[in-house]
Amino acid sequence: MKSGTFTDMPRTIFNVYYKSSNSRKYYGSLKAIFSDNKNDGIGISVHTLYQRNDEAWQTPYENERVIIERGELLTTGDVKKK
Repeated sequence: MKSGTFTDMPRTIFNVYYKSSNSRKYYGSLKAIFSDNKNDGIGISVHTLYQRNDEAWQTPYENERVIIERGELLTTGDVKKK
C-alpha cells in the first residue's frame, strides 16, 4: 500500500445496541444509522451526534433506547503493520 492512500485512513465503525430488542447493528457512518432508523428513531437527532467530538466519543452515547459506541475497524493489513 502506498502511504497516504484511502486505505491507510482509519475506518470508523459505530456499534449500536438496541435496548428494546437486545440486539446490535454495526454501521460505517452516522448517516447510515439514521437511514436505517427513520421510522422508530433512536431518541437523538443526527445533528447532536455529529457535534460529538473525539473526546466525547471516548465514552459511549446512551439514552433510554440505544447505546452507541464508536470504534475503529481493523483489517488484516492493519494488524500486520503492528
